[in-house]
Amino acid sequence: PIDFPRKTGLCWDIILQISEYLSLNDAVSIFSTDILRLLQKSNRKLSIVEPSDIFMKTLIKKINYEKIISLRIKAISFNSTIKLVPSYIFNNVQSFTLVNLEDKKQINQFKKYFPNLTHLSFYYDTIVDFCVLCKIINQIPNSVKRFEIHCHYIHCPHRNGRQLITRMDQTNDTVEYFLLNMTHSFKTLINNCFQGYYTCFLVSTIDFIKSMLNVQDVHLIINEYNVKKFLDINEWKNLVDMRQQLKNVTLQSIRCMSQDTQLKEKVLEIQKELSTVRQTIEFQLMYK
Repeated sequence: PIDFPRKTGLCWDIILQISEYLSLNDAVSIFSTDILRLLQKSNRKLSIVEPSDIFMKTLIKKINYEKIISLRIKAISFNSTIKLVPSYIFNNVQSFTLVNLEDKKQINQFKKYFPNLTHLSFYYDTIVDFCVLCKIINQIPNSVKRFEIHCHYIHCPHRNGRQLITRMDQTNDTVEYFLLNMTHSFKTLINNCFQGYYTCFLVSTIDFIKSMLNVQDVHLIINEYNVKKFLDINEWKNLVDMRQQLKNVTLQSIRCMSQDTQLKEKVLEIQKELSTVRQTIEFQLMYK
């Protein structure tokens, strides 16, 4: 590693400030293990992102494990990585991200390693199916209040998954905030899902949201191609009617479409209609 104080003239206080924008393992890689001494003295909470085996075996024990509140691991290496250290190391982890989950049995281990987990995220760089997601929703630990899915591509079940999605044993009653980030789903998704039925993908999305019995906030991040297909009044009205705890629905587009007057009017129309079901509900469209 580069000797940053000597090479750059930066003092360790500045380096410590820079490290706040890095994961713990990246900070060690860039600034050397000398930064561990500073981190031990600071009150900073720590995150670990896809750590190497060497880091897990030798360095993680040199820090106060109570400061580790965030962890990200690839599913393919979850079992081997997590077993390199005593389970108590992750007792204070509140946010956990798993990349490319394949075996739902891994979720059952979360309770053991992350007893204080409140924020769970799944990242996928492969195709993910709503029907697969439905099979894991009831496996999520009860401590989790915030659940996120980030993906490049979601395979729509074309309403064939509705029976699976709405089965009572495939539900969760603890998640309060749900985020679905589909910004990388482009024209392939549109062609596959909307040729036969315009709101096919929206129907599947809302059916999945219904599996979260006490959800309060829904945040969907979509690309500009799909915004209009997510503005079906009847589907949103049905969701608001079925999920009495729901307070906020946010659609977020990665490209500004504020000049689209019809789009703005449609959003206002949906908000007005949803208010007839429950006055406190908020429906909005925002842009990155």
